[in-house]
Amino acid sequence: MNEQIFEYIRQEVARQVAEATKVKRATMSAEEAAVYIGVSIDSLMLDVHAKKVPFVMVRRRYLFTQSGLDEWMSEQARINSGRAS
Repeated sequence: MNEQIFEYIRQEVARQVAEATKVKRATMSAEEAAVYIGVSIDSLMLDVHAKKVPFVMVRRRYLFTQSGLDEWMSEQARINSGRAS
């Protein structure tokens, strides 16, 4: 039951993020970025505080660019591919 609720919430957030991003913004919030890369907000913020993921800070808000996250994800895939060899 909890898994069904979690999945519904995840899908609803993804839908709302997609709807909200129809007007193309240069940045996304931490919540949007977490949904975009498929992790929890807590996991994302751990990586932010460890300076592992690219972000900009504007007036105490963490902001992310899609291109920055895409590049970071590609880099992580390369690193992880090297570990599997």
